[in-house]
Amino acid sequence: MMLSLAILNRMRGDDRWMPSWLPGRALYYVAPMVGIIAWLVTSSLLTGAYIAACYLLWGLPPWGHWIDLGRKPALEREPSEFERAINAASGGDDHVALFIRHCLALPVAIVWWPAVIAPLLFLGAYEAGWRITKTYPIVVAELIVGAIWGFIIIGAAWL
Repeated sequence: MMLSLAILNRMRGDDRWMPSWLPGRALYYVAPMVGIIAWLVTSSLLTGAYIAACYLLWGLPPWGHWIDLGRKPALEREPSEFERAINAASGGDDHVALFIRHCLALPVAIVWWPAVIAPLLFLGAYEAGWRITKTYPIVVAELIVGAIWGFIIIGAAWL
């Protein structure tokens, strides 16, 4: 199950798998799949729908300016208002900014309270990705973060 979530989260992060006729972002197709898995694991449609909504909320806003954790030159595109606000709150530190960005996952702690540390774990996954490989750090990070989402779903099933 954690492997499924790892793969799904990677699919969310890279829409090259999507056929050209499929509209929108990969997130829009992955979030319901996350919800279905959560429903099956927790045996609660409400919990599955809530986790899918949390995943969607977490995945929706941009984060491209921070996923490299300051290791690459700034993106050529202008930051969005959302990114500017987080940059201001973080004092320009990419680690702090990405942590703040990942705090959008905090509502999932309603279904499993230990998930309050998810933003820190997600940040750690991105740092680990960069330390493990310079070639595919984001792929590694997305797989780890997906597995963490899977662990959260398993935790929600225990309650």
